[in-house]
Amino acid sequence: MEVPIPNLTEVDSVWLGGGVLAIQIDSYLPIEIIALGRCDNIVSAGEPLVVTLSMDAVGESTEVLIPLSQISLIGAGEEMLSLEWDWSFVLVSSGQPVEAGELLTIKASFDEATVAGVFGKFSSELSHNIEAQVAIPELTSWDPALFYLSAPRLLLEVKNSFGVDLGLEVSELSLLADGSHTPLHGNAIHEFPVFEGAPAVGDTTWISHVLDNTGMVPTLSDVMNLANDSLLLIGAVDVLPNPSGGQFATATDVLSCSGSFEVPLAGWVKGLTWRDTLLTPISQALRDGVAPPLDWMDVSSLTLRFIVDNALPLELNGSVNFINIHGDSLLAGPDIAIPGGADAPAIVTVDYVLNRTLALELLEMQCTAVALSWTLATTGAGIGESIQVFADDLVSMRIAAKVECQIDPDP
Repeated sequence: MEVPIPNLTEVDSVWLGGGVLAIQIDSYLPIEIIALGRCDNIVSAGEPLVVTLSMDAVGESTEVLIPLSQISLIGAGEEMLSLEWDWSFVLVSSGQPVEAGELLTIKASFDEATVAGVFGKFSSELSHNIEAQVAIPELTSWDPALFYLSAPRLLLEVKNSFGVDLGLEVSELSLLADGSHTPLHGNAIHEFPVFEGAPAVGDTTWISHVLDNTGMVPTLSDVMNLANDSLLLIGAVDVLPNPSGGQFATATDVLSCSGSFEVPLAGWVKGLTWRDTLLTPISQALRDGVAPPLDWMDVSSLTLRFIVDNALPLELNGSVNFINIHGDSLLAGPDIAIPGGADAPAIVTVDYVLNRTLALELLEMQCTAVALSWTLATTGAGIGESIQVFADDLVSMRIAAKVECQIDPDP
């Protein structure tokens, strides 16, 4: 019995995940028959498959159906597996004569068998075409005259759980903007690394590949500053030949690719706006801070101190607004100018003094947050000053309050 396996040039074994194996005996002999079959190439629960069929002397046929879940076919061959059976028979005569030419036949067939995994050597001619388009929503609009991407890069992470080395042939890699294509060329694109196969079933191999300005024409900086909206990839994934075999593929194996567009802040920048909101119950904290024997009728002024630590090598020019839980602006705060951090964070302290009227107004406003709006720039943006922002460069803000009271000794 031979089972052809497509896409394999050499077969070691096959995992089956469903279907049935039907074994049938046909006989019109006037003999009781007990047939015992064993196939060392079909393994179930770690043991060779053994089947028993019996027929009485009336004849015709009998059949046994064997479920194929968690069944392995083991052997070695080119593009197919040979399944060899050993049969033994017990024949009991009914006393009737046997006509000349009568036959005893055994048939075996697979019905709706599903393959859960194959092991061997895949054909090097096996290829799968791909076409993928990924949106880049972050780049839909900006003014490149104010924000120039000096070192953008595309980081591709490929996951391969097949036990097969795979290669990517890129026919087209383009950036799209309003329907126009900007094809990318160069060694970084046409010399993708081999997607190495997983060493064992259940394992996964991860491969990273970076597309940046090096080895690309045009450079990513040139095309990304055109505010592209998506990335298009057309190509084929090819199976790479392995002289020693030992390749495998299971139904749960995947080849997947995830990508990220990274923009290290290196170069110069100006006019970039960054907005943030700090949630803090300012009104409630102020009410809780004035305890008897004092009350808010004794308040003469309120000083809010903003302490900003800036480790970014960027100048920050910002404004503060006090808002309620709905985001409505209640009261304008101070303007804050902060120099960029160099070897150490730049620390700026700004005191914002509210007179009695404004202090009482803030107390009654139910202020629950502070809205910040920063304009970022490098000090020498006009002359192309170069800076670089690292992951641990942070900006922090602390807010403190000082309440001054005036007590009339003769109320």
